Formats: sequence, structure tokens, C-alpha cells
Amino acid sequence: MKVLLRRALLFVAACATVTSLAVHSATPSSQQLEAFKQLPQSQQKAFARQYGFDLSALQRLGEGQDNAAPVNYDDDQVLPRNDEMLMDEGAALDRQFAPKVKELKRFGLDLFAGQPTTFEPLNNVPVPVDYRMGAGDSIVVNIYGTSNETYELGVNREGQVLVPKMPPLTVVGMSFSEMKSAIVRHISSRLIGAEVSVSMASLRSIRIFVLGESYKPGAYSISSLSTITHALIASGGISDIGSLRSIQLKRGGKQVAELDLYDLLIRGDNSDDRVLHNGDVVFIPTSGDLVSMEGQVRREAIFEMKKGETFADLIQMGGGFPSTAYPNKTLIERFNGGSLRTLVNLDLSQRNKLAEKPVNGDKVHIPAVSEQYKDAISLIGAVVRPGRLQWRQGLQISDVIKTVHGDLLAMADLNYGLVVRQDYNSGNISVIQFNPIAAIGRRSTTDNLTLQARDKIVIFSRYETIEAENRRLDKYAYTENEINDRQQNRLWDQYQQQKFMDYVGIDDSNKSSDDLDKDEFNEANGSLMAITNQKALKQIEEEDYSLFSRRRLLAPIILKLREQGTADAPVQLVEVDGQVKYGGVYPLPQNGRVKHLILAAGGLLESAYLERGEITRFNAQNDKTSMGVLTAKLNHVMGDSNSAENVLLQSKDRLNVLAIPNWQENITVTLSGEIKFPGKYTISRGESLSSVIERAEGFTEFSAPKAAVFSRVSLRIKERLQLDKLSEDLKRNIAAKSFQNNGNDSSPVSYAETKQLLEDLSEVQEVGRLVVDMKKILAGEVDVQLEDGDLLHIPPRIESINVIGEVNVATAHIFDQQISVKEYIKKSGGFKQRADEERVYIIKADGSVVIPQASDWFAVNDDLSLDSGDTIVVPLDAEHMDNLTLWSTATQILYQLGVAVAAIGSL
Repeated sequence: MKVLLRRALLFVAACATVTSLAVHSATPSSQQLEAFKQLPQSQQKAFARQYGFDLSALQRLGEGQDNAAPVNYDDDQVLPRNDEMLMDEGAALDRQFAPKVKELKRFGLDLFAGQPTTFEPLNNVPVPVDYRMGAGDSIVVNIYGTSNETYELGVNREGQVLVPKMPPLTVVGMSFSEMKSAIVRHISSRLIGAEVSVSMASLRSIRIFVLGESYKPGAYSISSLSTITHALIASGGISDIGSLRSIQLKRGGKQVAELDLYDLLIRGDNSDDRVLHNGDVVFIPTSGDLVSMEGQVRREAIFEMKKGETFADLIQMGGGFPSTAYPNKTLIERFNGGSLRTLVNLDLSQRNKLAEKPVNGDKVHIPAVSEQYKDAISLIGAVVRPGRLQWRQGLQISDVIKTVHGDLLAMADLNYGLVVRQDYNSGNISVIQFNPIAAIGRRSTTDNLTLQARDKIVIFSRYETIEAENRRLDKYAYTENEINDRQQNRLWDQYQQQKFMDYVGIDDSNKSSDDLDKDEFNEANGSLMAITNQKALKQIEEEDYSLFSRRRLLAPIILKLREQGTADAPVQLVEVDGQVKYGGVYPLPQNGRVKHLILAAGGLLESAYLERGEITRFNAQNDKTSMGVLTAKLNHVMGDSNSAENVLLQSKDRLNVLAIPNWQENITVTLSGEIKFPGKYTISRGESLSSVIERAEGFTEFSAPKAAVFSRVSLRIKERLQLDKLSEDLKRNIAAKSFQNNGNDSSPVSYAETKQLLEDLSEVQEVGRLVVDMKKILAGEVDVQLEDGDLLHIPPRIESINVIGEVNVATAHIFDQQISVKEYIKKSGGFKQRADEERVYIIKADGSVVIPQASDWFAVNDDLSLDSGDTIVVPLDAEHMDNLTLWSTATQILYQLGVAVAAIGSL
């Protein structure tokens, strides 16, 4: 594989460069560049050095730049081929060199990988005293005293040093220290009184051979001080199939040494790294047995084994086990000698197993210890320090949560907490409910539970939604000092949320609530019947729930309880609905009663009817299901836990907390404008408009009851839905019309006009106006039953007539009973070219619409009666634009809503 990779990289390098001598040039394909990018950075740099191309230039080329630096390549390198071949090779490289998970490599193989070099001798290398002199070495001789002379002398082929004016001295074969002493004696004996200093000038080069499974075998000229490892570096390292354990040094046809690179790599022992002599041969045989080791070991790799080495030696090669390793269950994948593989389990924590020998091709996997804790409990939810804590015999909740303010967050619910207990063998969970405030104060032994190992304590927030939580916390959650440093001390910041989610899972093998998708949340928090039928009901958007809400924290518990339910052990879930804070499905705790369920739901609302609560119970007998109804007096239940009314709950029970008959929250209506006593009035259910007007003592003398504006919330909602539907219908009609035109329409609807109309529709503010005849209401002939949020505005008397729409000047005129509709339009400059003269209509002051009858000679009937405050509307001729009748409807709605908004604009 590496050979193919080197060829591919050589090809990329050749394609990415241009030379003055080369005839062919090309740019590497995107697939080839991508294959190159898949390599580790160290290998990219190594190949760049090896093949002589500019790495940064090739990277710029991959980013779309074409300023790669030119690099020469030899004639024997691979030249670019046609584009089809480039694409095929690039696709093959993509498949072959795609990143893999935990791809093991041979240990130590890349240590000597690099560009082959001649390894020329260096002049500044310290020379050891035992260095043997030979032909080609040179020395520097300094003579001072009676005369001062400096000579650089070389050892000639006869092994002699020729000092000027003196006989030759044979030094070949001497050590460096022996050579220095011999020269000093040789010169001193001939120059009386002279002092002599001898040092090494340059070293000779030797010619050696690197053969066998070398990356690039051949002859190399290296320094005479070089060792076996220097020769390996010079030849580019060891090939994929070469051995690192038995590199042989041969001299004169005989093996004189053997180097085990593992001694150097693992123990730092280079005692066998011999100095080479001229003509030596470094021979690299093929590798021995290969065994891979992965998992919980410090060094995951493929190791070469020598004969007789054991699993203990293999573990030592891998650096030993980390603390997370569990060698007792070591798994070995082994070839059985045939065409199949077999699995062997081995306990490598035992000495006799460590003494066994691995087999060639073994794949050893060291598993990790379990993520579960033996003697620990978990604290989850609205607590200051969530996480795992040490468990000891007799540990109670009050020992874990000691104070309210020191251990719980400000939003913590002090009346509802859970202990989730898991059976060690089956993995099934059970739930125990407790009162946190009672447990902390040690007021109740039933609430101050004695914990068991692996218990999980869950504390909930008092607020179910983020909006409610933030609104409350902004006022009360912080002390004065915390407010000054709020950003740094938020107890529910992103880090804290993530830390909590790490512990929220009921079982380490199960999903945490953060991992549950929306459907699973809905399924966990829907009605009880939906859960048993595995159906999900639509709930509030998930992002609206607070982090420690019941919905989030109970979701994994409910799912786990649902999954472990069987015919012999019914699902331990119950449901509460009605006048409680947080109705829904809850876990059925051990010995759970009605009071437990009410506290789990956040307690009773003010509107709860305490004289009777209804419990629906399903019983399955003889393949039939029957339903029974039990009742309980909730005032007795909440007052005394031991009351007989505090019924023991069963699986799938449903508690319905009824509302007080005729209970209502504050219902208010607003009276404004020309009212004697305007303001907001609280009303009773069924109260009428005339009754509230009477309470406000009627209208002022400046009022215009005919122009009364009555607005209702439910009507505003309907108007918004109608506007949204109109916008969607208009989009579909315009799209259909554009397909039908096929370019034949002489006046197609422009995109700008379409967009503008749709924007106008979306920006229209719904009014929710209900047309009321105030004269009849005051006379007692008709009346309006009020709803919460109703608004009545009585404007002042208006002595004007408005003319709007497709007239030249839209304006208001002083009301004159003698002037007709035709004359008011003339006073406004008459019709525009696009005016629809046949559809002129009147919006009366009370909001009603009157359409005049058209005459034969003029579009508007002059006999129509007008009142002060009326508005004359001249609509747009929609047919002039694109024959879309829907445009006319949209335009009229816009005008009507605009007039209505203008009428109550002073509110």
C-alpha cells in the first residue's frame, strides 16, 4: 500500500511542477489533491522533502491558486497522463486512502522514513578517542616554541602521514589517541624544544551497502563515524515488510552484529548500534511474526515479535496498561490455520496467562473498565453541584443536600423530589418520592431516605417554561453581590447545562434527556393512554421548556418505566389532569398515593374543588378491561397524609382534579373615549355591554355613539387567520395564472407588484371589530354578552366625511347633509384612471358597509344618505392589472381594515 501511495505522491508532485526541460506538464486533479490532504501532516512534509516539491505551493493550488513554485523532476519520473486517467487514479486514491477509524501502524516503522541522502562527513563532529585512523582522514598539526608552524596533513593510501622535512609516519589502524601521541613523539624527537598539538581536520568517507528490505537499497557514501542507524536513515528507512528486530551487520561475508531497534525505541539501548567500516553490509531481512494490540493500552500499534516472546513482552512493547484497562477480559482474534478466524478470551491479569506466547497475526483487544460506579450516587437537576458523589453505608438525603441555599438553586422545587433506584441484575428502575424541604430539615424519616449505591437523586425546578423561570429569577434569584457579577456566576450557563446533561441519563447505557428527540419527548409526556398505545400527542415546543423542568427530567424516567412494563409487572405510570399546576404523566412511586401525585404535579390551583377528586382506574380481568371510578376529598388528602381519602394508587390510574363550579379568573373589559368614567372594568360571567356602560354612567355630551368601535380578541385571531389564508390563496392564484398565461397575456402581473401586495397583506394589523348598533343597545332592544379583553371606544363627535381610495386627492370634508356622494368625490378631484366607479361603497361610522345602487347614467346614486363620520371608498379596478378577481377582494379588505384602524387609532 505504501508503495502505491509513494507512486501516487510522486505523480502528484510531477503534475504540480513545471520545468524548462520537460515537454509535458499538467495540474493534479481534485481527487489527487484530496488524497494528498488525507495524509497526516508529518507524512505530507516527508513526501514533500522526499520528492522535492513545494508543500505550501501545492496547498495553495488545492485552494484554487495557480502560483505553485516550479520544481524540476527527472526524466525517469512518472509524467502526467490524459484527464480520464487522472480522474480514475484520483477516484482510486479516494477509496484506498479514505480515513479509517483506529488504523494501526507498525511500531517504529516510520522512525527512519525520509529522503535518502549521501550522508557526507561533517567536519565539526567530535571524534572519539578510540576512532581508528585510515586513508582519507586528515589532521592539523601545530608546532610552536622554537618555531611556529601549522600543517594540515592527510593520511595517504599507504596509511602514512608526511610531516614536512621529516620521515613519514605510519598511523593507519591506530586509535585517535594513539595517533596523537605518535605524532607528538615523532616531531619532538627531531625538533628540540618544540611543543606539538594535534587535532582532527576532516574524516574520511566510507562506502557501505544497505540491502534487503530497505526503502531504497543500494550503495551509500557515509561518514566513517556512522553507525547502523545512520545507514538506515541514509537509505530512507525500512520497507513495509522489513524487520525492525534483526537488522544484520555483515563484514567480510560474516555477520558480526545484529541490531534490535526495539531496544533503542523502547529502552533507549544503543549498545548494538555498531560503527560501520568501509565495505560493510547492512542487511534488513523480512519481518517476523506480527501481532497487533489496541484498546486500553498506552501504545496501540502492530508489533514484531521474536521467537519465545510472550504476552508480557507484548504489553511492555505497548507501554503497559493505563488505569482504565480491564485485562481480565482480553479478546484475541486469531487465525485457526484454515480459512476462518477464531476468538480467544484471555485473562492477562494472571501471570500464567502472561507467560503464554502470541501467534503470528493475532489481534489483541484490551477492553476498558465499566463506566458504571460501584459505590456512588448521582445528584441531578436544580442543584448547585450536579454529579456523582461517594456512597457509604447509612448515607441519607440530608447528608447529600445539607442546606437549601447552599446546595439547591433558587428555582428548585422544595416539595417534589425523586430517588431513582436501579436493580443491579435486571437493570429495571423503581422510583421513590420525597419532600426535599422535609428531608433537609430531618423532619421526616420517610422523606429523609437512606440511600443505596447507584441511586440517583432528582431535584426539579418550580418553573416549567424558560419564560416563567427567567421572569422569576430576574427578580429574586440573585443576591446583591451576585448581581454585580451575573455573567460569571450564572448557575445555568452553557457549561453547567452540558455538565448536567452528562449525568441526566438514568442508565449509562441509555439516552440522556438531551439525546431524546422531539417525538420521544412527546411520547414520554403525552397522556397515559397515548403512552400505552405508543402514540405521541402534540405538546409545547421543546425549546420552551426550562432545563430542569419536569418534562425534561422525567422524560428518560418515563421512557424507561414504559419499556420495562410487562404483563406480570404493569407499567408504573399514573396521570393527573385538571386544576393542578403541571398536569401530565408521572412515575408511580413506591407506595404512591393521591397526595404524592398532587405534589408531583406542582400542587393544587386556587380553582381546585377540594370536596371531591375523581380517580379513574382500569382493571383487566379474564381478557376484559373494566373501568371504575373512585372519589377522594382532596381537603382531607392534603391535610392529613394518613387519611383514608389518600387512596393508594395503581398502575395507569388517572386523577381528575375538578374546578369549583362557576369559577372564573378576573375577566376585564376596557371602556375608553367619551365615557364618563373610562377605564378597565372587572365583569362577571355573562355580563352584558349595556350593564358595563351603566356602571360607567354612560357617555359624555361630546360623544358620537353611532361611531362606537367595539373590538374583541377572538375576532382579531380570526382576522389574522383569514389574512394568512388570503395571502396563501393569492400566492397560488398568481402562480397558476403565470403558468396559464404562457407569455400571451398583454399585461402580466409583475413580480414587484405581487411582492408588494403580499407584503401589504402581511403587515395589516388585525382589528377584531364587531359592528354594534349603540342606539339599539342603549334602548334595550339588543345587547352584547362580553368576553375577557373586550374593548369599547366611543370617539368624539366627528363633523367630517372622508374620501379615500382611487381619487385624485384623498381627503376629509366638512359634513354637509345637502351634499351627495357624487359631489364629495368631485370635491376630492374625481376618479383616477384605475378607479372602479361601479364598486364605490360607504363605510358607516359604526363600521357597517353600504354599497350604493348604480344608475344608468352615473355609477353612484345621489340619493344615498350620508352621516357625519362616514367614509367613501373608491376601490382599485383590479381587472386593469391581471383579471384576478382576488385582487379586488384583497384591495377591499385592505381598505376596510385601514379605515377601521384609523377609527380606533386614537386609543
